[in-house]
Amino acid sequence: MIDMQTDWGQTLAFVRCLLPLGRDHYTKARKARKRCANLRDSADELIGRLCADCDKDGSDVPPKYYEDRLDDYRALSRAGLLDVMWADNRPYHVRITDKGFEYVEGDFMMEATVNIENNFTNNNVINGGSASANAEASAEASSAVTLGMTIQALLDTELEAEVKEKAEASLKELDAAARNKDKSGFAEKLERAASIAKSTSVLAGIMLPFFKTAIQQLLG
Repeated sequence: MIDMQTDWGQTLAFVRCLLPLGRDHYTKARKARKRCANLRDSADELIGRLCADCDKDGSDVPPKYYEDRLDDYRALSRAGLLDVMWADNRPYHVRITDKGFEYVEGDFMMEATVNIENNFTNNNVINGGSASANAEASAEASSAVTLGMTIQALLDTELEAEVKEKAEASLKELDAAARNKDKSGFAEKLERAASIAKSTSVLAGIMLPFFKTAIQQLLG
């Protein structure tokens, strides 16, 4: 995702540049977040920083206040991502809402994926063959997102080996259920894979596109 270098004592990290995979991940994740809340880039950066502060210090600790960001705090408050108490036209107390955490962690994207599955299933029941044809057309349109490409993107990350192994195993199980048209098994595999993907935004960005492909393959 990034090109990074550390000092000899490995106490400092220097980010040299954003790599193409990182830029692509950010672009896709940013586009998805805009569908949840249409924020300007500076407000999007601030809510991400505030959530990171809470992860570091503990979620019960109010996030750090950043000076000269009043417009961004107002935008996040209007979007329902922050609960802000104001004093003298300045944030006096800030709390990240559940929607704010979901926005950063990508939970809303998981809900969208499940909705896609439900919509496709309902359409198959109501519309019969026509829905099947539409699902097949959608599957062809998204055929570029293959299991192999997804696993390769996963392996290219800096995530811990154990996390990669669990994610890879869940993707392979999901793919097998989709190929075998095992709808009951697929639902279970999708739930397991989604719980892994939601653990970090990096995993969500990599795994979500394949979820859609697998769903379309199941119903095709």
